[in-house]
Amino acid sequence: MRTVTLNAAEMKSNNRRRILEHLRTQSASRAELSRITGLTRSAISLIVDSLLQDKILREGCEQGGRVGRKSVSLEINPDAFYSIGLSIFHRRYAIGLRISRNGSTFRLLRFFRNGLPAQLFWKIMQMHLLLRRKHSA
Repeated sequence: MRTVTLNAAEMKSNNRRRILEHLRTQSASRAELSRITGLTRSAISLIVDSLLQDKILREGCEQGGRVGRKSVSLEINPDAFYSIGLSIFHRRYAIGLRISRNGSTFRLLRFFRNGLPAQLFWKIMQMHLLLRRKHSA
């Protein structure tokens, strides 16, 4: 059996990834994330606070509890990400953009014909800059 050793930065990145992977499929409170991942509540709070500050996560509604403080659900902020897809064929290529804004999805698909590879990458860069300008606010 091989033992894998992680340094502090790798461990933090791994724990952050585990939290985001879970929240990608369903919302959860800090306490639930602690139970699911096996991390302490203070470790979860440090990571979640960082993700909230970076606007990658957002707080949802309060979850009713039996006794004590009510927990708040956490979910991935759909406005924090966009994706670019690219299909390259012999004589043409297509670029697709997918942006989630306030729960809805905006799609832009452009087809180009007879383009050189340098032109293709220039178009990708232009579309990326357009996205950054439109959605950086």
